[in-house]
Amino acid sequence: MLELLYATGMRRNELKNLRIQDIDFEQRTILIREGKGSKDRVVPVNETALHFVRHYLLDVRQKLLKGHREKRKTDRLIVGLYKAELNPREIGFIIKRCVDKTRIKKRISPHSFRHTCATHLLQKGMPLRHVQELLGHEKLDTTIRYLQLDVKDLQREYRKTHPRSRGP
Repeated sequence: MLELLYATGMRRNELKNLRIQDIDFEQRTILIREGKGSKDRVVPVNETALHFVRHYLLDVRQKLLKGHREKRKTDRLIVGLYKAELNPREIGFIIKRCVDKTRIKKRISPHSFRHTCATHLLQKGMPLRHVQELLGHEKLDTTIRYLQLDVKDLQREYRKTHPRSRGP
């Protein structure tokens, strides 16, 4: 779950609604159905995230479904701890439990993974327009907020590119 949120930048509800058949392991893509604004989009996904999805499908998901009072079958990828249908709040709860096991003191939400994904892609040089498509933003202005420059990045680029940054 965490790896998918970080790898794709998808929203919490998009993860909740993700179906097994929406994952194309060969093409390394995920179809996100009815994202914000009821728009579908296809996003790339990395092999690391797909590795964890395979492991989850083979070793975890069926065990979770067996423990449910309701034996209803579902094609949703991520199933809830208590019901086959994942409650969106459970995603936040699971993330909090994972973070509590680390030394991280910062509050981390499902949206933190989306923000981190976008920020890292922009820092590594992905064009802003492509990040907009990945995140499913209608307006570029919405994506711009993910473009965070910290002072160290700015200083490093300045020293690297300004003709007089190295002195006389």
